[in-house]
Amino acid sequence: MLQKRKYPTEEEEQIKKKKDEENEQEKGSSSLVIRNEPSSAMASLPGSTAAAIDPREFIFINVGQAGTQIGSTYWKLFCLEHGIQPDGLMADNKTSNSGKSLFIETQDGKHVPRTVFVDLERTAIDDIRTGPYGNLLHEQLISGNGEPADVYIRGYDDVQNLVDRVIERTRWVADRSPRLDGLFIFHSLGGGTGSGFNSLLMQSLSEDYGKKFKIEFALLPSLNKLTPVMEIYNSILANYITMEHSECAITITNEALFDICNFKMGIKAPTYTNFNVLIGQVVSSVATTVHCDSSNVNLNKLVTSLVPHPHLKFLVPSYAPIISSKINTQHLASVASTAAATHGEGFRNATVAPNAAATHAEGSKNVTVGPTAAAATHAEGFNVTAAPTAAATHAEGFKNVSMKEVVMNLTLQPRPSYPVPSYAPTGGPLSVANITEDCYRSCNQMIKRCHDTWYLTSCLLYRGDVPPWDVNLAVSKIKSSLKFVSWLPVTLKLGIFGQPPTMVPGGDLAQVPRSLCTLSNCTDIGVNWDNLRVMFDRMYTQRLYLHWYLREGMEESDFLQAREDIDSVVKLYRNI
Repeated sequence: MLQKRKYPTEEEEQIKKKKDEENEQEKGSSSLVIRNEPSSAMASLPGSTAAAIDPREFIFINVGQAGTQIGSTYWKLFCLEHGIQPDGLMADNKTSNSGKSLFIETQDGKHVPRTVFVDLERTAIDDIRTGPYGNLLHEQLISGNGEPADVYIRGYDDVQNLVDRVIERTRWVADRSPRLDGLFIFHSLGGGTGSGFNSLLMQSLSEDYGKKFKIEFALLPSLNKLTPVMEIYNSILANYITMEHSECAITITNEALFDICNFKMGIKAPTYTNFNVLIGQVVSSVATTVHCDSSNVNLNKLVTSLVPHPHLKFLVPSYAPIISSKINTQHLASVASTAAATHGEGFRNATVAPNAAATHAEGSKNVTVGPTAAAATHAEGFNVTAAPTAAATHAEGFKNVSMKEVVMNLTLQPRPSYPVPSYAPTGGPLSVANITEDCYRSCNQMIKRCHDTWYLTSCLLYRGDVPPWDVNLAVSKIKSSLKFVSWLPVTLKLGIFGQPPTMVPGGDLAQVPRSLCTLSNCTDIGVNWDNLRVMFDRMYTQRLYLHWYLREGMEESDFLQAREDIDSVVKLYRNI
């Protein structure tokens, strides 16, 4: 019978911590020596301490075939972003602090990822061992010899030995993470390992890391894309056990990924490899809150604001722009340069809005105006060249702009003059406004959209060349178009990271100057859970496939308890 474990008390945690310290002293020092050098930036700040600027760390745990394949994809991205080569050494053009929150640096300059891979069967793990990054990840790979056969209970029972190995390796990484903030867990709710084994693992992780944030990346079964028929049972049972062992769950469906690959990227028969490329970009965007040097967002605080109730913890990801790498790169570059055009020669002969002051400046009909669109919007009938103030002084496209002439034209009397500024966002398919709108469209969302979506909370994580003023305009526009619940203050969290997104060379996605990943707590996830609940009821009423679980020792009461738990989740989202 399935039982939910309780978190250890503070007294039990202290006793366990004392025992762990004693065991570490008995074992002696590890063979791996960690380099712990202050950064040059820290050294230049008087009175600063290492703890003040050291990056936060998360441990990435990948469970089952789905979690393992996703992990292989995003760790390749991490290595490309931070210049880590497949042998663990850093490229010459990167600094030693790059990726410090993601990798453990050894004395000989090699980097060990803060991750653990585990699967009950060997196939997916062996693919990584024999792949290009096998040497980098080989110490973090754990596999069994069993076959869960896509049944929840087979992944839950008789695997304690493998769970202990994962916990031991996780503790090894945690001991070398002085500012550990939490854990990411990647798994599928439908698979035998991702559901059953992961449930037992998360119970054990809660005992060791009860106060650390645990964030799931969970693949939810899709009714139209099911492979094993038991995925519905597995997902309902897994949710029942893991509900209280994670702070939030970023949920994705293969059905939505299939549509994105098919309609947005032109891939007629997408595979899991294509799906994982999209998921990898979401993981990379979320991870920037941990490892990016310019991160202005604390992930734990972000999750706290996005989850208003323990059962309303499911977040729906979306990503933009999604552009196939098969698109002509020269055309893409011209589209991406639209932002520069809006500040340059594109406004040579702009038609501008009226201003009463224009009636007092008869001799100013054909002038060259420098300061933003402000001058353009306050000069009646002028033929103007509208350009940002800063650009008027240094940009090549504005050598015919004299700031002295601008000031003289705007100052009609010796008295102080106060021009009113105005700003128009950059245009084009890759503009901030367009990628923001795309992220809230169903075609970019990684869970199927329902007909009437209500939002509780949402966050926007921008990367790359993103002007803050463009963000403000885009967010103001999208905020007015979405339906937020009335019983919560409208919560839109923002994060802007200067590092542009990294794409795998020769991969599915084209390189772009900026991107946006959104995480939304909305009613769409409730509809998806409701669809699974309805199918669960149909199967359970007819006792279909139930014998595969009962013969392994489960009881029907386990299914009823799990069904009741998911019913409470659906009701909460429905009552919104």
